[in-house]
Amino acid sequence: LLHKIQSYHNGRIFLLTDCQNRRLCCLDHLCGIHDLDSFLGVILNLVKKQEAEAFVSSGSSGAILVGGQVIVGRSKGVQRPPLAPLIPTQNGVSLLIDCGANVDARPEHLVQFAKMGSIYMEDVVGIKNPRVAIVNIGAEEEKGNALVKETFPLLKECKNINFIGSIEAREIPHGGA
Repeated sequence: LLHKIQSYHNGRIFLLTDCQNRRLCCLDHLCGIHDLDSFLGVILNLVKKQEAEAFVSSGSSGAILVGGQVIVGRSKGVQRPPLAPLIPTQNGVSLLIDCGANVDARPEHLVQFAKMGSIYMEDVVGIKNPRVAIVNIGAEEEKGNALVKETFPLLKECKNINFIGSIEAREIPHGGA
């Protein structure tokens, strides 16, 4: 794997590892964030100073999310940062945005996530006019919890996204959205 990474866009991607394994396992969810000499602090500061364009980790998503907000800061206008993994599907990939970073999301957050996800899929992944759906307990508009029921009409009104309605989670691997 390292050979593949090193040969990909030689000079543009570099791999940093925490050789001293400092503070990588810790009970405090803010571990490593306030200590700017920690591995997480060093990497996030590289992003903040624009010496790195991105940071990928298999570590604590909570620490990375909080660290990103505390050290790097949010993009202007973003109300809540979502976690958004690309999910392999029969047709390529789908973006699952937000997959658990926000416990108390409001309808306006879900609308913003839909817009950000649509832009990402078009500009980064290269899918023109990507389909946007809300994961629900059924495809019918009237189904779902209060959050889904409040968000659905807001998504329908969005002119700048291709909202196709609700889909069940089982449709994601088949490329439902």
